[in-house]
Formats: sequence, structure tokens, C-alpha cells
Amino acid sequence: MAVTIQNDLSVYIVIIHTLEKLVLSFTESNFSDKFIKLFIAIYSTNQSSHEIRRTLQISKPTYYRWRKQILLIFPQIEKKFSNRR
Repeated sequence: MAVTIQNDLSVYIVIIHTLEKLVLSFTESNFSDKFIKLFIAIYSTNQSSHEIRRTLQISKPTYYRWRKQILLIFPQIEKKFSNRR
């Protein structure tokens, strides 16, 4: 059990570190906050894409553009995006 928790924590740290590096290339802090919140919402909730867009107050084109950018870095989470309706 401890090994699983440690592995999960390591994966989470790598994900956050990679997202931070990606977000550093963007200058508008509101954008970067929403981008990170989108990733976290997809990874950790069961909300529909519409609910996530409404919560983050982002447009449908923005959602899909950011989705594409996230999947370029983390293709293994595509299934989490696909399950949204």
C-alpha cells in the first residue's frame, strides 16, 4: 500500500511539474490558472465537458484547444477526456 501511495505521489508531482513548465510559457495568470484547473478537473472529477467549461468560464473552442495541448504532453489521459459528455 505504501508503495502505491508513493508511486501515485510521484506521478502527481511529475504531472504538476510538467504543467508548471508548460504554463510558464504563458504570460496571463488568469489563463494559466484556468489551464491548470482544467487539467485537474479532467483528471480528478467526473464532470461533463460542459460543466467544466461553465465552471472555468471558458469557451468550447478554448476547451478543445487546451485539451489538445494537454494530450500532446499526457497522451495516456486521453480516455479521461473521452469519457466526458
